Amino acid sequence: MAVCEVHGGVQVALWKQTSFTVILPEKGDGPFPVLYLLHGLSGDHTVWVRRTSIERYAQDLPLIIVMPDSARGWYTDSQTCLTAAFETAIVRDLIAYVDRVFHTVPGRAGRAIAGLSMGGYGALKLAFKHPHLFCAAGCHSGALILDELRSIGPEWAREFELIFGPQAAGGPEDVLTLAERLDPSEAPAVWMDIGLEDGFLEMNRRVHADFQSIGLAHEYHEWPGGHACVSSRGSRTMGNESFVSSIQARRTMTDRQSIIHPMDRMNTDQNPSGTSQALSTSGSVRERLPP
Repeated sequence: MAVCEVHGGVQVALWKQTSFTVILPEKGDGPFPVLYLLHGLSGDHTVWVRRTSIERYAQDLPLIIVMPDSARGWYTDSQTCLTAAFETAIVRDLIAYVDRVFHTVPGRAGRAIAGLSMGGYGALKLAFKHPHLFCAAGCHSGALILDELRSIGPEWAREFELIFGPQAAGGPEDVLTLAERLDPSEAPAVWMDIGLEDGFLEMNRRVHADFQSIGLAHEYHEWPGGHACVSSRGSRTMGNESFVSSIQARRTMTDRQSIIHPMDRMNTDQNPSGTSQALSTSGSVRERLPP
């Protein structure tokens, strides 16, 4: 795999030069599907490469992985700061730049998004809000219920007001509201996982239950570990490895007819035989990411 750091390529929405990290496949001629992988609150565009084995996970996959930087912006266009339009920077500027510069599979069928914590929220929000852009979304240890996060303390409340305005619940940035409004025929494939020692466990269980109540098809898993852990033990994968695997093996979701076709297109574009290229590992790996 080739790991690149791109500087200055995306700047319109943010009114500044910015950077992102890219993992490029070294095998095959492309075009390649793209996974946009989002960092957590205290991370940046380098954290997945520095703190996990993401390069090893993806080494045999015909997949480009793009890791942008959203600062502490919650992948949202700020209500109060014109130059903190982090949602637009991704869905308009970054995607267009990546499709122009790299040999990608353009369009929804060749594009997925995932993230950790704040990035898990961002992945679900952007996929639900822009279902024409992403065929799959993965949420790892997601920080998903904004009003609960706002109540953590006065600093959080002030920061959230600057980003989301005075009321986030029920608004255009609320994952649950977006899920309720989502046309089932346009819904992306959804993967969620969370650690059993994670402080956001009950929050994720409630979101899982809400998704079930509205009939939003999704995969949900709980694994050993806390908020900062991305682990793999034998064939029981979690974290980013699981999500990349789920893209390759989506045919197992036989009850998801509405999303099988775009997921199959993402797979069979690079794998005409139709065989799964799901990852498998042996032994155990424990990695830690900042929240």
